[in-house]
Amino acid sequence: MQVKPMRLSICNRIWVNYPFEEAVKRIAWLGYDGIEIWGCRPHAYTLDMDDEAIRERKKAIVEAGLEIPCLTPEQFYPAPYINPASPCEKYRKQSIGFLKASLDCAGKFGAPMMSMAPGKCLYGQPEADAWQLLVQAVGECADYAKSLGLRLAAEPCPPIETNLVSTLHDFLQLSRDVNATNLGCLLDIAHQNITGENCTDFTKVLGDKLYHIHISDNGGTTDEGLVPGEGTVQFQPFIRSLKESGYAGYLSLEMTFSYQQDPDSAAYRAKRFMDNLLRDS
Repeated sequence: MQVKPMRLSICNRIWVNYPFEEAVKRIAWLGYDGIEIWGCRPHAYTLDMDDEAIRERKKAIVEAGLEIPCLTPEQFYPAPYINPASPCEKYRKQSIGFLKASLDCAGKFGAPMMSMAPGKCLYGQPEADAWQLLVQAVGECADYAKSLGLRLAAEPCPPIETNLVSTLHDFLQLSRDVNATNLGCLLDIAHQNITGENCTDFTKVLGDKLYHIHISDNGGTTDEGLVPGEGTVQFQPFIRSLKESGYAGYLSLEMTFSYQQDPDSAAYRAKRFMDNLLRDS
Protein backbone atom coordinates (compact mmCIF):
# COMPACT_ATOMS: atom_id res chain seq x y z
CA MET A 1 0.00 0.00 0.00
CA GLN A 2 1.36 3.41 -0.95
CA VAL A 3 1.64 5.82 1.96
CA LYS A 4 0.14 9.25 1.35
CA PRO A 5 2.84 11.92 1.54
CA MET A 6 2.82 14.33 4.45
CA ARG A 7 1.59 17.82 3.64
CA LEU A 8 2.52 21.23 4.99
CA SER A 9 0.21 23.79 6.51
CA ILE A 10 0.96 26.94 8.44
CA CYS A 11 -0.75 28.84 11.21
CA ASN A 12 -1.90 32.28 10.08
CA ARG A 13 -0.91 34.09 13.26
CA ILE A 14 2.38 35.53 11.98
CA TRP A 15 0.25 37.55 9.53
CA VAL A 16 -1.53 39.21 12.46
CA ASN A 17 -0.99 42.64 10.88
CA TYR A 18 -2.74 41.59 7.66
CA PRO A 19 -6.43 40.98 6.91
CA PHE A 20 -7.30 37.30 7.09
CA GLU A 21 -8.02 37.08 3.36
CA GLU A 22 -4.61 38.56 2.54
CA ALA A 23 -2.91 36.06 4.84
CA VAL A 24 -4.70 33.24 3.00
CA LYS A 25 -3.49 34.51 -0.38
CA ARG A 26 0.11 34.68 0.83
CA ILE A 27 0.00 31.20 2.34
CA ALA A 28 -1.21 29.78 -0.96
CA TRP A 29 1.33 31.81 -2.96
CA LEU A 30 4.15 30.43 -0.81
CA GLY A 31 3.11 26.90 -1.76
CA TYR A 32 1.56 25.55 1.42
CA ASP A 33 -1.14 22.92 1.17
CA GLY A 34 -3.22 24.09 4.10
CA ILE A 35 -3.93 26.75 6.67
CA GLU A 36 -4.28 25.94 10.34
CA ILE A 37 -6.73 28.55 11.51
CA TRP A 38 -5.43 30.52 14.47
CA GLY A 39 -8.52 31.55 16.36
CA CYS A 40 -7.66 34.98 17.69
CA ARG A 41 -8.25 38.60 16.81
CA PRO A 42 -8.25 40.03 14.25
CA HIS A 43 -8.49 36.84 12.20
CA ALA A 44 -10.89 34.29 13.66
CA TYR A 45 -11.49 34.75 17.39
CA THR A 46 -14.26 32.36 18.41
CA LEU A 47 -16.56 34.95 19.96
CA ASP A 48 -16.29 37.17 16.84
CA MET A 49 -17.23 34.40 14.43
CA ASP A 50 -20.83 34.62 13.33
CA ASP A 51 -22.00 32.65 10.30
CA GLU A 52 -21.27 35.49 7.88
CA ALA A 53 -17.70 35.94 9.14
CA ILE A 54 -17.05 32.22 8.78
CA ARG A 55 -18.51 32.14 5.26
CA GLU A 56 -16.28 35.01 4.15
CA ARG A 57 -13.13 33.40 5.52
CA LYS A 58 -14.01 29.96 4.25
CA LYS A 59 -14.67 31.37 0.78
CA ALA A 60 -11.16 32.87 0.72
CA ILE A 61 -9.64 29.56 1.79
CA VAL A 62 -11.53 27.55 -0.84
CA GLU A 63 -10.68 30.03 -3.61
CA ALA A 64 -7.00 29.78 -2.63
CA GLY A 65 -7.12 25.99 -2.94
CA LEU A 66 -6.10 25.40 0.67
CA GLU A 67 -7.27 22.76 3.13
CA ILE A 68 -7.97 23.31 6.84
CA PRO A 69 -6.37 20.49 8.85
CA CYS A 70 -7.17 21.93 12.27
CA LEU A 71 -8.66 24.90 14.07
CA THR A 72 -6.61 26.13 17.04
CA PRO A 73 -8.58 28.54 19.22
CA GLU A 74 -6.53 31.06 21.18
CA GLN A 75 -6.63 29.83 24.77
CA PHE A 76 -4.07 32.13 26.40
CA TYR A 77 -4.81 35.59 24.97
CA PRO A 78 -6.91 37.71 25.02
CA ALA A 79 -8.39 37.39 28.50
CA PRO A 80 -10.07 35.46 29.91
CA TYR A 81 -7.45 32.75 30.11
CA ILE A 82 -9.06 29.43 29.19
CA ASN A 83 -8.54 26.89 31.96
CA PRO A 84 -10.74 23.77 31.91
CA ALA A 85 -9.12 22.65 35.20
CA SER A 86 -9.90 25.88 37.08
CA PRO A 87 -11.06 25.44 40.69
CA CYS A 88 -13.45 28.36 40.13
CA GLU A 89 -16.62 26.79 38.76
CA LYS A 90 -17.66 29.99 36.98
CA TYR A 91 -14.36 30.29 35.10
CA ARG A 92 -14.28 26.58 34.37
CA LYS A 93 -17.78 26.65 32.87
CA GLN A 94 -16.84 29.69 30.80
CA SER A 95 -13.75 27.86 29.55
CA ILE A 96 -15.74 24.80 28.52
CA GLY A 97 -18.36 27.01 26.88
CA PHE A 98 -15.64 28.78 24.90
CA LEU A 99 -14.15 25.47 23.76
CA LYS A 100 -17.57 24.19 22.65
CA ALA A 101 -18.19 27.41 20.74
CA SER A 102 -14.78 26.93 19.11
CA LEU A 103 -15.80 23.41 18.12
CA ASP A 104 -18.88 24.90 16.46
CA CYS A 105 -16.55 27.20 14.51
CA ALA A 106 -14.34 24.28 13.51
CA GLY A 107 -17.36 22.40 12.18
CA LYS A 108 -18.61 25.38 10.19
CA PHE A 109 -15.14 25.99 8.73
CA GLY A 110 -14.97 22.33 7.69
CA ALA A 111 -11.95 21.50 9.83
CA PRO A 112 -11.76 17.83 10.86
CA MET A 113 -10.45 18.61 14.35
CA MET A 114 -9.79 21.24 16.98
CA SER A 115 -6.81 21.48 19.29
CA MET A 116 -7.16 21.91 23.05
CA ALA A 117 -4.63 23.07 25.64
CA PRO A 118 -4.68 21.27 29.01
CA GLY A 119 -5.01 24.20 31.40
CA LYS A 120 -3.31 24.52 34.79
CA CYS A 121 -3.44 23.36 38.36
CA LEU A 122 -3.38 26.62 40.33
CA TYR A 123 -1.66 27.49 43.60
CA GLY A 124 -3.34 25.77 46.54
CA GLN A 125 -5.42 23.49 44.31
CA PRO A 126 -4.84 19.77 44.93
CA GLU A 127 -3.37 18.27 41.77
CA ALA A 128 -5.73 15.29 41.93
CA ASP A 129 -8.70 17.66 41.94
CA ALA A 130 -7.33 19.63 38.98
CA TRP A 131 -6.73 16.41 37.07
CA GLN A 132 -10.27 15.20 37.66
CA LEU A 133 -11.69 18.53 36.52
CA LEU A 134 -9.54 18.36 33.38
CA VAL A 135 -10.65 14.81 32.61
CA GLN A 136 -14.30 15.82 32.99
CA ALA A 137 -13.83 18.87 30.77
CA VAL A 138 -11.96 17.00 28.04
CA GLY A 139 -14.59 14.27 28.14
CA GLU A 140 -17.37 16.82 27.79
CA CYS A 141 -15.62 18.54 24.90
CA ALA A 142 -14.83 15.21 23.20
CA ASP A 143 -18.49 14.21 23.43
CA TYR A 144 -19.53 17.54 21.95
CA ALA A 145 -16.95 17.21 19.19
CA LYS A 146 -18.23 13.73 18.40
CA SER A 147 -21.77 15.07 18.04
CA LEU A 148 -20.39 17.41 15.35
CA GLY A 149 -18.39 14.67 13.62
CA LEU A 150 -15.09 16.16 14.79
CA ARG A 151 -11.95 14.96 16.54
CA LEU A 152 -10.36 16.62 19.54
CA ALA A 153 -6.57 16.92 19.67
CA ALA A 154 -5.07 17.46 23.13
CA GLU A 155 -1.70 19.20 23.00
CA PRO A 156 1.03 18.47 25.58
CA CYS A 157 2.52 21.87 26.39
CA PRO A 158 5.68 23.02 28.18
CA PRO A 159 5.54 23.65 31.94
CA ILE A 160 5.08 27.41 31.60
CA GLU A 161 1.76 26.73 29.83
CA THR A 162 0.53 23.70 31.79
CA ASN A 163 1.51 21.59 34.79
CA LEU A 164 -0.95 18.85 33.90
CA VAL A 165 -0.17 17.47 30.42
CA SER A 166 3.40 18.08 29.25
CA THR A 167 4.70 14.61 28.35
CA LEU A 168 3.76 11.49 26.42
CA HIS A 169 3.04 9.74 29.73
CA ASP A 170 0.68 12.58 30.73
CA PHE A 171 -1.21 12.37 27.44
CA LEU A 172 -1.54 8.59 27.67
CA GLN A 173 -2.98 8.93 31.18
CA LEU A 174 -5.42 11.58 29.97
CA SER A 175 -6.45 9.39 27.06
CA ARG A 176 -7.07 6.43 29.36
CA ASP A 177 -9.03 8.45 31.89
CA VAL A 178 -11.19 10.22 29.32
CA ASN A 179 -11.64 7.09 27.17
CA ALA A 180 -13.06 8.86 24.11
CA THR A 181 -12.67 7.33 20.66
CA ASN A 182 -12.26 10.77 19.03
CA LEU A 183 -9.55 12.06 21.40
CA GLY A 184 -5.99 12.10 20.07
CA CYS A 185 -2.69 13.92 20.45
CA LEU A 186 -1.41 17.09 18.88
CA LEU A 187 2.37 16.79 19.09
CA ASP A 188 4.41 19.98 19.02
CA ILE A 189 7.99 18.88 18.39
CA ALA A 190 9.32 22.15 19.82
CA HIS A 191 7.53 21.55 23.12
CA GLN A 192 9.20 18.19 23.52
CA ASN A 193 12.57 19.81 22.83
CA ILE A 194 11.92 21.73 26.07
CA THR A 195 10.75 18.75 28.13
CA GLY A 196 13.66 16.64 26.83
CA GLU A 197 11.53 13.85 25.37
CA ASN A 198 12.34 11.92 22.22
CA CYS A 199 9.54 12.66 19.76
CA THR A 200 10.05 9.33 18.01
CA ASP A 201 8.51 7.76 21.12
CA PHE A 202 5.24 9.51 20.26
CA THR A 203 5.19 8.07 16.75
CA LYS A 204 5.99 4.55 18.01
CA VAL A 205 3.43 4.55 20.81
CA LEU A 206 0.49 6.60 19.57
CA GLY A 207 -0.16 5.15 16.12
CA ASP A 208 -3.43 6.53 14.75
CA LYS A 209 -3.92 8.54 17.95
CA LEU A 210 -1.30 10.97 16.65
CA TYR A 211 -3.76 13.37 15.06
CA HIS A 212 -1.73 16.44 14.17
CA ILE A 213 1.79 17.91 14.41
CA HIS A 214 3.09 21.42 15.05
CA ILE A 215 6.51 22.35 13.74
CA SER A 216 8.75 25.13 15.03
CA ASP A 217 12.15 25.41 16.71
CA ASN A 218 13.76 26.68 19.90
CA GLY A 219 16.94 26.51 21.93
CA GLY A 220 15.60 23.91 24.34
CA THR A 221 14.62 26.19 27.22
CA THR A 222 11.68 28.37 26.13
CA ASP A 223 8.95 28.09 23.51
CA GLU A 224 10.48 30.58 21.09
CA GLY A 225 8.54 29.43 18.02
CA LEU A 226 11.48 29.84 15.67
CA VAL A 227 11.67 28.98 11.99
CA PRO A 228 12.68 25.28 11.84
CA GLY A 229 16.41 24.84 11.47
CA GLU A 230 17.20 27.96 13.49
CA GLY A 231 17.27 26.26 16.91
CA THR A 232 18.31 22.91 18.39
CA VAL A 233 15.37 20.64 17.50
CA GLN A 234 16.51 17.39 15.85
CA PHE A 235 14.05 17.13 12.97
CA GLN A 236 15.49 14.41 10.77
CA PRO A 237 15.08 11.40 13.12
CA PHE A 238 11.53 12.51 13.85
CA ILE A 239 10.57 12.80 10.18
CA ARG A 240 12.07 9.39 9.50
CA SER A 241 10.04 7.96 12.34
CA LEU A 242 6.88 9.57 10.98
CA LYS A 243 7.49 8.04 7.58
CA GLU A 244 8.10 4.61 9.12
CA SER A 245 4.89 4.87 11.15
CA GLY A 246 2.83 5.75 8.06
CA TYR A 247 1.71 9.13 9.37
CA ALA A 248 -0.24 10.82 6.58
CA GLY A 249 -1.48 13.94 8.32
CA TYR A 250 -0.30 17.52 8.22
CA LEU A 251 2.90 19.06 9.50
CA SER A 252 1.79 22.52 10.53
CA LEU A 253 4.24 25.38 10.97
CA GLU A 254 3.40 27.34 14.12
CA MET A 255 5.77 30.26 14.60
CA THR A 256 5.48 33.18 16.98
CA PHE A 257 4.54 36.84 16.70
CA SER A 258 8.23 37.79 16.54
CA TYR A 259 7.97 37.27 12.77
CA GLN A 260 4.94 39.53 12.29
CA GLN A 261 6.94 42.37 10.67
CA ASP A 262 8.16 40.09 7.87
CA PRO A 263 5.96 36.98 7.89
CA ASP A 264 6.50 36.10 4.23
CA SER A 265 10.25 35.64 4.64
CA ALA A 266 9.81 33.49 7.75
CA ALA A 267 7.17 31.34 6.06
CA TYR A 268 9.36 30.97 2.98
CA ARG A 269 12.39 29.86 5.02
CA ALA A 270 10.24 27.41 6.96
CA LYS A 271 8.75 25.95 3.77
CA ARG A 272 12.16 25.57 2.12
CA PHE A 273 13.59 23.85 5.22
CA MET A 274 10.66 21.43 5.47
CA ASP A 275 10.64 20.62 1.75
CA ASN A 276 14.34 19.71 1.93
CA LEU A 277 13.81 17.74 5.12
CA LEU A 278 10.92 15.72 3.71
CA ARG A 279 12.92 15.00 0.55
CA ASP A 280 16.13 13.94 2.29
CA SER A 281 14.88 12.10 5.39
